[in-house]
Amino acid sequence: MIKQIKVGFAKSDKKSWISACSSVTLIKESKKIILVDCGGRGFFDEIKKSLKKEGVSPKDVTHIVSTHSHLDHVWNGAFFENADFINSGGVLKKKFYWKRLPLKIGRNVEVISTQGHSSDSCSVVFREKGKVYCVAGDLFYSDAKKMPSFERNVEEIMKNREKILKMADFIVPGHGKIFEVNDEESKVNL
Repeated sequence: MIKQIKVGFAKSDKKSWISACSSVTLIKESKKIILVDCGGRGFFDEIKKSLKKEGVSPKDVTHIVSTHSHLDHVWNGAFFENADFINSGGVLKKKFYWKRLPLKIGRNVEVISTQGHSSDSCSVVFREKGKVYCVAGDLFYSDAKKMPSFERNVEEIMKNREKILKMADFIVPGHGKIFEVNDEESKVNL
């Protein structure tokens, strides 16, 4: 089961960010309860309410995957006291240990490297009922067409976007609603 429990957003003026919170996605697989990104400052109560609607409390979360280390994606991590934390560099349990990506964290859940937005960017691929979902962080900002002007490595972003567009049926972007991949998105030439 996969569900986007918080639709991410970013509001800005022409000079600086005013407010941002990442998308937060819940994946349940067997006994694993995984959150992909845990949102920005000031949004924990809303995320907690959304989890409760799904029958999950913060202490039930077994894994948090951070698609990258920007604060609007990781701020609420401390509220999930029983979770293992995963990013592109490894897993933090009682001790940090290095695991190269791709990293399987469930039978149908895999963390893959998708650098470009930042040097530590990764995405989560989840397979369910013949469909492939990718929780892509800021690799896809809000849809398949939009890209902020401040990106670190546009060439790498485009290479990883193409990879995800070829494999995924649905994409959860870092700051927007889940969208279905179709021919129009797959042929986007940014």
